[in-house]
Amino acid sequence: LPPSLQFLIEDAEANFSEDKFTVKPKREKFVAVCFHLLSLLKNLAIHPETIDNLIRYNQVQTLLNLLTPKNSAQSLEYVPIYRQVLRVLCTLIESSTTHLKRILQLHQLGIVTFLVQTMARKCHTPIVCLELCQILTYAIR
Repeated sequence: LPPSLQFLIEDAEANFSEDKFTVKPKREKFVAVCFHLLSLLKNLAIHPETIDNLIRYNQVQTLLNLLTPKNSAQSLEYVPIYRQVLRVLCTLIESSTTHLKRILQLHQLGIVTFLVQTMARKCHTPIVCLELCQILTYAIR
């Protein structure tokens, strides 16, 4: 596994126990997940094999599950993560000549569709949804 994925797995094991409800305060878990997710996304732009490994080890759905808020109140905590995801997509699309395969894979995996649908269902303020849609529109344009 690339260092980003190995680090994510090792630290997740250190921060989460089998009893998901009693280990660490909810906020600490969320911050840990955010930190590692952003690290993984940063590596996605630098190391193209990251997304290949996510696909190979069937971890894409796990990644998307981490991005799914349980309710509209919780969705506000996810906004910074969505911004980073969309910025990574922008980076990939802007360098499409070298990352065309990555963009096609992201499309085939439905990651962009997932983000748009999640924003539509869970973002509870129109302004937040509008901001995220603007970033996405920029990326597609």
